[in-house]
Amino acid sequence: MSGSAINLLDVSLFTERREHDVFKTLRDEHRIYFHSEPDGPGFHVVTRYSDVAEVLQAPETIING
Repeated sequence: MSGSAINLLDVSLFTERREHDVFKTLRDEHRIYFHSEPDGPGFHVVTRYSDVAEVLQAPETIING
């Protein structure tokens, strides 16, 4: 599964219990993943504990850097 195939807005991903593979892909391949939204600004996805801790310390440096 590539980053372009990831769609966390797809409810079936969670109702069909397929989210674990997606989050594994995010952990393995994307330190910080930007997820676009069709009618919104999008959002960043951070799935590894060490990366979450780093973003919490300096969010503007990590996300925009």
